[in-house]
Amino acid sequence: GDFLLYIGRLKGESGPQLKQWISEWLERVELPGVERKRCDELSKGMQQKVQFLATIIHDPDLVILDEPFSGLDPVNRRLLRDLVESLHQAGKTIIFSTHVLEQAEQLCERIFLINNGKKLLDGTLEEIRAEHDPRVIEVEAMDTHASDAAVQSITGVPGVTAARVVAAASRSSGALIRASMAEGGGRAAVGGDVAAAASLRRVEVRRPTLEDIFVSLVDTGDSEDSIRAQLREGSAQEVA
Repeated sequence: GDFLLYIGRLKGESGPQLKQWISEWLERVELPGVERKRCDELSKGMQQKVQFLATIIHDPDLVILDEPFSGLDPVNRRLLRDLVESLHQAGKTIIFSTHVLEQAEQLCERIFLINNGKKLLDGTLEEIRAEHDPRVIEVEAMDTHASDAAVQSITGVPGVTAARVVAAASRSSGALIRASMAEGGGRAAVGGDVAAAASLRRVEVRRPTLEDIFVSLVDTGDSEDSIRAQLREGSAQEVA
């Protein structure tokens, strides 16, 4: 409590309303009864939440968060994520720094990716995905013994340029088949035609994650066409 009072006064807040704000927000972040505790008595996750309160204590229009979810369990990560989203809905601008790209996908409207001090990507999530779209449909054959026939049927679908088995059938699932779509073809139409062409358990239009794109850009340094080709191929880890 003393720490937050000190930070609040440094940031121009004062008066009885500051103490009330601290008490209310400690309750809101599920830290009741810790106002008289020393900061070093708190767990790392608790300290993270106190730092978050210190960041927003003066109701700033711009909030800069660096790895705010570090040390938090899944329940508290969700709690803090909801609070960040509520700040955004209240009109705050939030700069969120993280190396966990899944978190960036969940929270951010615009992505700025940096590697070794150099900009790799800058745009909205949809713009980035569209630019690095591998145009891949992933399907699971219904019959564990009919993968070759399914590949042949899918290859004959208009808009499909190639299809191949990327994971063999098992006792519990059919073969996993990955089909590449031609540029310019409608996703929904091609996906529907693929679903109708063979006996399939699952049809999914695959889109790259930020991690897919980032790793491809960092590890290869190749051209855009080469990167898209690698995303089409996928990796054994992704298939597993």
